[in-house]
Amino acid sequence: MSESLIDRYARLLVEVALDLREGQPLAIEAQVEHAELVRAVARAGYKAGAPWVDVFYGDQVLRKALVESPLPDTDLGRTPQWLIERSNALADAQGANVAIVGQPDPTLFNGTDGKRVAATQMLPLTEVRREHAAQGKVAWTIGAWRARSSCSARLAPDAHRPASPLSC
Repeated sequence: MSESLIDRYARLLVEVALDLREGQPLAIEAQVEHAELVRAVARAGYKAGAPWVDVFYGDQVLRKALVESPLPDTDLGRTPQWLIERSNALADAQGANVAIVGQPDPTLFNGTDGKRVAATQMLPLTEVRREHAAQGKVAWTIGAWRARSSCSARLAPDAHRPASPLSC
């Protein structure tokens, strides 16, 4: 049976971009709309010998709800301690991280206060991750993926056309 495009892309991310080693844990971060690729990356990770794959999904619709909430700007970027501990555990295990990026709906934040959107960044977590990467404690890569959305309907009105990397 031939390997699908998404499975080949996942293998590329795991085997080439990360060079995942036997016994190296894998973390994946993505938006909920990227689940198809996340599952393929997880399968590729297990095939490459990851003892565990840890997935963290973000949801941009919920992020917009946070931006539009009455919370003060200073509270928008709260970083839960468990996320920092998760990152530290991955570094302690000399793990690997794949971040799947690609805005599922590029118009979602239109008309939204950009300063409040920026304030939702979890800066303490970003600092910890940068430190781990700089010290060589975590192998990392970024994969781009277009999720099915209003964007894909505009670009590919044929519903049977598969999603593809870098297409929106």
